[in-house]
Amino acid sequence: IDAINGKVNNKAVWARTRCIQEMCRNERFGLSETGTVEEVQACTPASVYEQYRYMLENYPVEIFFVGQCDADALAVKFAALFADVKRSPLPIPKTEIVREAKEVRTVTEDMPVNQGKLTIGFRSGVTLSEPEYPAMMMFNEIFGGGVTSKLFMNVREKMSLCYYCSSSFSTYSGIMTVSSGIEVKNFEAVRAAVIDQLEQIKKGNISESELYAAKRSIENAYRQLYDSPFDLQSFYSGRMLFGITDTIEDCREKLMSVSLEQIVALANKVTLDALFFVEGTACGEEDEEDDDE
Repeated sequence: IDAINGKVNNKAVWARTRCIQEMCRNERFGLSETGTVEEVQACTPASVYEQYRYMLENYPVEIFFVGQCDADALAVKFAALFADVKRSPLPIPKTEIVREAKEVRTVTEDMPVNQGKLTIGFRSGVTLSEPEYPAMMMFNEIFGGGVTSKLFMNVREKMSLCYYCSSSFSTYSGIMTVSSGIEVKNFEAVRAAVIDQLEQIKKGNISESELYAAKRSIENAYRQLYDSPFDLQSFYSGRMLFGITDTIEDCREKLMSVSLEQIVALANKVTLDALFFVEGTACGEEDEEDDDE
């Protein structure tokens, strides 16, 4: 309950969470993984144990091992752990994918903070299982994924409209969000600037240096996967959900072969869905929590 109530303390995360909730009001993706306070309060020792037993018997189980030991011997041990459990695994439900936004919603929430937090949500309709996924990854990197992106270089640096401005992309839902910390008076200017940078990509206004920097950034990120057992497990478990068997090198090669034309075509499928604005009502310097954004 403390974790649920504490989510509002990080206003940047709160704005992004609330934006996705507004976008996905009638979708499972809009539900919080921690549930609600009321749901947690209703839990009892008996109900939690009942759910635990249900999980053992009905949830799909995938075991990922990263390290150095006899994997076959490890498999035997895990098989023994489940030997007395009557297993009847349920199929993994498919994520509901909304391909494009039907309307644009703007939601504002007043809070006593110094800095406004604006999250803009877009629909791409592209998930990990789509052939356009590599182009989507490259598009996001050029749009707002890194320090050489259009949002960072133009909206933040050249226009000085925000303290930070970046985009992120959900590989499971196809939702892309742009998060920014701004002065309240700059709301309309930032909104217009973000949309304009998207339009520039849709028109094909991407320089060779931007494309090169995006490819190098993503290539480096994929190389770093080998440095972390957790990242390796996350990489393969995420693809397992979609039945994808590509290796890290397979994915890297696909990303490096993405063309400018593919990025532009993908960008033209992206539609604006919702804006969520935490409107700061306090006066003072920018929030400390954003110093590292």
